[in-house]
Amino acid sequence: MVVLNTAEAWCALDFPVDRLALLDDFATIQGLTWQAQATASVDQRIRPRATLDWAVVPLRAPNGDPDRTDPGLPGEEYGPTPLLERLPGLSRLLATIPCELAAARLMRLAPEAQVKPHVDSFFGLQYGKVRLHVPLITSHTALMVFGKDEIHWTPDHLWYGDFSRPHTVRNGGPDDRVHLVLDCLLSGELLALFPEEHRTGQIMINRSRLTPPPAPPLPPGEYPLMVARRALDWTRSDSPELDQPVAVTLLVGPEGGALRMPSGVLAKLHAVGDGHYRVGRMPEETTVRLGAGQVDIVRRVGDCSTVHPCSW
Repeated sequence: MVVLNTAEAWCALDFPVDRLALLDDFATIQGLTWQAQATASVDQRIRPRATLDWAVVPLRAPNGDPDRTDPGLPGEEYGPTPLLERLPGLSRLLATIPCELAAARLMRLAPEAQVKPHVDSFFGLQYGKVRLHVPLITSHTALMVFGKDEIHWTPDHLWYGDFSRPHTVRNGGPDDRVHLVLDCLLSGELLALFPEEHRTGQIMINRSRLTPPPAPPLPPGEYPLMVARRALDWTRSDSPELDQPVAVTLLVGPEGGALRMPSGVLAKLHAVGDGHYRVGRMPEETTVRLGAGQVDIVRRVGDCSTVHPCSW
């Protein structure tokens, strides 16, 4: 496994956590029904896992669905599950995180269990989407492992890990390890909580929604479009097949717009600038750019943007 610079791979944010207030929810958490974790792979499919060593209770999920233990597909919208109303301490914490939240899950790792080395694609500062942890139930033998570095995350802070790098998790103790895991769209306010050494280099701040949103530059209706498949592909493949066109549909209405993705997901469009509309919550900031007779899909990582023209 790659040896990483620990200072780059993880850090505690300047966001102290009152763990005792969260543990007021402990009795409720203990009685929850834990489900096997599902994953959302880069080929835009949901895949269940058979093992309960790694189990989940969703607090925020795609469409607020309490049965969705995966982190969601590109373009999906998120909402609280019914359970969150029963957890006031955790609800208050989520409300204070200064960014847009996607999935929020309680994740339990069984005693003596270890997750295989892996990467969580597109979770890092350069992608504008970060995964944060709040340890709730832990011990000094519960370790995050980045390369050769083994770190115990204490239950008094909000913790960041660059999970786009190879990593693993090991619970060497006799008890469950339970973390609150938050998927966040990086904002300037959230970045300000990071140590100074993490606030340089390739970082992507998501543009905020305009309130109230401006009127769309196109009349209401459905607009069938074609665009190169790679515009909405996250497999990191360089296959020439990704240059082939794929059908998408732009929907414009009085309440706003949406983009029907090749996966079938109907992703809401959020106005973020003159003629620019952010597509849901994506692995990278993805926008639809509307102009006079032209529609483009723009992908951005760090300071680099790639424009994919659409044809009518």
